[in-house]
Amino acid sequence: MAPLLCIERSPGLADILRGSHGLAEALRPTPESNLYVLPAGQAKPEEIGGLLTKPMLDTLLGSLRQKFDGVFLDAPAIGLYPDDTAAIARSVGDALVVVRMHKTRRDVVVRTLRLLRSWGATPAGLVLTGR
Repeated sequence: MAPLLCIERSPGLADILRGSHGLAEALRPTPESNLYVLPAGQAKPEEIGGLLTKPMLDTLLGSLRQKFDGVFLDAPAIGLYPDDTAAIARSVGDALVVVRMHKTRRDVVVRTLRLLRSWGATPAGLVLTGR
């Protein structure tokens, strides 16, 4: 998301969970009124799973929920990084599932919804994209 919004990737979520930066340093305003972005931050691939299972993630999400009307996390595809997605799903209440039109098979969507429920997230809806 950071490149799409032309903001720096770090500091971000990984840096906060690691304890090297605070939320105030990492949270970025966007040109849209009342829309802020917390970029991913810098982390080695082998480090991400450990960061996402830290209790600090739940604390951080609680702080964000108090500050904002809605909090959205951009998570990896379940098929690519199931452990990372599971860690995130355990910390959120609801999940929006992005489905690529004419690419994502129905059985994959059904499996994704089942996995989210098993991890404690409630599928709140599907977003259909053409890309």
